[in-house]
Amino acid sequence: MSGPPALVDLRASLHDVRARAAALAPHRGDRVAHFTTRVRDVVLIASSSRGGSSVFSETLRASPDLLHLQAELNPLLTLAGAHPLDTGRPDDALAADTPFDRAVLDRELALDAGHRGVGPVDLRRWAGDLCWRLTLQWPDATFDLPQVHAWLSAAWTEAVPEQPPPAGLPPDRLAAVHLAVLRRAHRAHPVVDPRLYDLSSPALDGLQLPRVPVGPRGAVVEEPPFVTVGPWTRVTTDRLDRPFVVKTPSNAYRLPFLRAVFPHARVRVLHLTRNPAASINGLVDGWNYAGFHAHRVSPPLAMPGYATERPSDRHYFKYDLFPGWRDHVTRPLAELAAHQWATAHTAVLDHLSAHPDTPTLRVRFEDVVGDLPTRQRTFVRVAKWLGVPIHPHLQAVIDTPLPPVMATERPRARRWFSRAAELEPALALPTVRRVAAALGYADPHTWV
Repeated sequence: MSGPPALVDLRASLHDVRARAAALAPHRGDRVAHFTTRVRDVVLIASSSRGGSSVFSETLRASPDLLHLQAELNPLLTLAGAHPLDTGRPDDALAADTPFDRAVLDRELALDAGHRGVGPVDLRRWAGDLCWRLTLQWPDATFDLPQVHAWLSAAWTEAVPEQPPPAGLPPDRLAAVHLAVLRRAHRAHPVVDPRLYDLSSPALDGLQLPRVPVGPRGAVVEEPPFVTVGPWTRVTTDRLDRPFVVKTPSNAYRLPFLRAVFPHARVRVLHLTRNPAASINGLVDGWNYAGFHAHRVSPPLAMPGYATERPSDRHYFKYDLFPGWRDHVTRPLAELAAHQWATAHTAVLDHLSAHPDTPTLRVRFEDVVGDLPTRQRTFVRVAKWLGVPIHPHLQAVIDTPLPPVMATERPRARRWFSRAAELEPALALPTVRRVAAALGYADPHTWV
């Protein structure tokens, strides 16, 4: 009789990816040395998965007065040897004294931290970042930097024929460039499936793709749906005093570790909340979506309500690997998702209780995506707390919200109503009710 699921040992694959990422580092341009000990202001967005952190952080990325990573922190921690297979833990939690390769994490953070590109586009540096990202997204394929540069140059010529390159790249042009690169990548490496990217309505005519996206087949370094990387202005020494905003839901279990990673920085916590019904419903949607694979497990998962359309997904745990996850893998999917939501926020609340001197701001996702006056008030409050102005680029995104980011479908008010009967037992769990009350969601009539 098989025991509870455990992580499949894929350390050989992770070692190979680390070697290839290290080989690409010299080709990605200059970087600030000793970044982790020189940065002075770190803002950790703490949330649950499906809590709205993607669209919230993507909005903040519009401000050149803030520093960000181009995507999430998880891949960089994996490169630095802080993956659960390295730590020996069965989950994503990292204690303050967890060993890791500080030199690697420092290098990768410095090569990725910055803000959206301003000024002429440097295709060579973009190609270096793109080759690195493809290496993390498709560990079973080997990408050649000159070939990726040729793909990007050809895609740029197709989508942006003007010369010299424009100072800014509109989102539709950026998407066109990415799709053109991905078509070429698929032809060279059939495992590359452009449908697993966070792009809408991809033009995939002529590609012979499986009817259903296959998803990962082994180790996961970056979770699908994959991000696309564009022109990016890397952090420089004179910008190290700007707030460095780090977003990854698994960071709820890593707050002590991250405080230790940045020993000389003021570390603040921006606690993003969302009502339990919407969050848990979003998790159930994502578990049954062709993406969000995080860790390969064996034996396969068998929660009722999971992987009915894509049986191969049963080999993967999705989203954050929360402490205690193995205690819930025989329960219905909605109940596991409820514990996934509650455990993340409990970890944040416990950390803040143990460190009451931590500068903290709590923001409701409902206000982030509310009507225009609500959004205006919310981001004025956030910007004031961050200590940055409302830059015109940020104001434009506040006025005209971004399309969904990392979403299974477009958000709508009370979307969870269509699954109310399935969610009811999960929402009634004492743990969920307790955490909901602590976050200000005690009254279900206020949930949207």
